[in-house]
Amino acid sequence: MSHVVTLNVEIKDLAALRAAVARLGGELRVQSAYHTWITDHGRLYGDFAPQLPLGFSVADIGKCEFAICFPGVQYEIGVCARRDGQPGYCLLWDFYDGSLVKAVGGLTADALIQAYHVELQIAGAYADGATCVRETRDVNGDILLEIEA
Repeated sequence: MSHVVTLNVEIKDLAALRAAVARLGGELRVQSAYHTWITDHGRLYGDFAPQLPLGFSVADIGKCEFAICFPGVQYEIGVCARRDGQPGYCLLWDFYDGSLVKAVGGLTADALIQAYHVELQIAGAYADGATCVRETRDVNGDILLEIEA
């Protein structure tokens, strides 16, 4: 099975992404040329049409600038430079690996995306002169930040 899709998040800050991945127990591997996904000798199995961002082709699947990996998880998420003329990165992954799905918070990677946005807010707060950031969770599990300027 090849179930390659793009996660619905624009990555513009690699430091925030690295912190978000670490928050979830993973690692952002720097200067990785490939990320691991299920393949039939470099080809898609053909059971699922890949959902690729603008400017990407099937031949690009598995190639990346960085890779997100988690201990004990076989597949990885590729962090790929955007090819639509916009700055930043997009995330490509094969969601067939249930361990990876669990590590990032489901099929839409809610935990990873939330962690990325939290890390962006924390970095922005300190850059704006905040002296303290406290983090708690509400009853729904959402992360709440309290920032002292």
